[in-house]
Amino acid sequence: MSKPTTLRLPDELLADVDKRARRKGLERAAYLRLLIKRGLVEDEREAVLAEYAAGKLSEGQVCEELGVSPWEFPDLLKRAGIVRNVDFEDWLDSAGFKL
Repeated sequence: MSKPTTLRLPDELLADVDKRARRKGLERAAYLRLLIKRGLVEDEREAVLAEYAAGKLSEGQVCEELGVSPWEFPDLLKRAGIVRNVDFEDWLDSAGFKL
């Protein structure tokens, strides 16, 4: 169920929204819903990756929460400018190698 919401936007921003909505063949409201949805997804991705960078989530947890495969994970980190928080010794240990 949809509920009406009032949102005040500066004239310049509203003009940009209308221009881009027309280019996509969408009505203003449909385009704004699309933008809000995309923004929420991006905000969630940033929050989950920040938790990973802080050591609060594992790679597996990030993959599960964001719906990405472990193969996509390194690229996701690279695009976000985050360094993997697993050191070489941890990786060797998880792979069953003994030092």
